[in-house]
Amino acid sequence: MNRVPYGQELPLEAPHLVVASTSSRLAVSTVQADFSVRFYGDYVNDIERGVHYVREKLGTTLDACQAAGISVASLGVVLSVNFTDQDGQTSAVEHLRQVHLKNEIDSETVQDVQVRVAVRLREVYFLNISLSNYEVRMLERPLVPGMATAIRSWEGRVTESGLQMLIDINNVLEARKGQGAAEVSGVALSSVTTTLNAVATNFGPRYAETGVLEVADIADVSRAANS
Repeated sequence: MNRVPYGQELPLEAPHLVVASTSSRLAVSTVQADFSVRFYGDYVNDIERGVHYVREKLGTTLDACQAAGISVASLGVVLSVNFTDQDGQTSAVEHLRQVHLKNEIDSETVQDVQVRVAVRLREVYFLNISLSNYEVRMLERPLVPGMATAIRSWEGRVTESGLQMLIDINNVLEARKGQGAAEVSGVALSSVTTTLNAVATNFGPRYAETGVLEVADIADVSRAANS
């Protein structure tokens, strides 16, 4: 969340306060507030529960800003979701190549694929969805204190691979069209997080699987949450 009017240059550094727990972190300064969290346990397989957690934390932060007389100018939420390869038949790279690419490329020569689409919702929000393949490598090496260790990208064994979906929704479009920053309210926060949840659980996975993105239906979800 950003309290600086759209278009105004931000200082490179600003005094800030950081509050952190095991997996979450809140950084607050005179120009913005950033909240980040990495989910584990039951939250890993429950996107709706995770989005609700983020909504509660951002809502508390927004309430604190309003109580201090601070007008919040912009809002953006980014969510990363991983779909692990399960059947072992079609890799994430091959799936993205077949469904999302128009060029005929030999599958044996393709290493990575990245696809990104950005759409406008109700002329208020930008919605960005990025798809790419990912892999997790496990490196088992003894670490000696005081000794420099070089880790190379090809080392280790692959323990997990699949498709990563990155969802980014923000109200920058609203600020652009209004030639200035719109004040973020609790209703706007609810609209953003509700839309994010719908994209992460329904529209996004469908787009990843078929290449079809129902922008009008997503806009309807955003509009209903905003009413």
